Amino acid sequence: MWLGIETTGRHGGVALVGDDGDLVLERILSVEAFHSEKVLPAVAALLEEAGAEGPELSGIGVCTGPGSYTGVRIGIATATGLSRGW
Repeated sequence: MWLGIETTGRHGGVALVGDDGDLVLERILSVEAFHSEKVLPAVAALLEEAGAEGPELSGIGVCTGPGSYTGVRIGIATATGLSRGW
């Protein structure tokens, strides 16, 4: 599975996608700002619901816009931190 992170828009989201490209699960971040406070809990809940763990993922994809530059930084920093930790 792959983890997708979207933090560039007014509303963000996280999703798990199978290696075949099919959507497994998704969570929409119900915020219009403060993605930094919502993205990690959403990733944790998504993985728990799927019964998966970070090291099992094939990779992490991050939306890079168009959108908020700060949002892009949040998404990339989150993916970088998770990948290094896993």
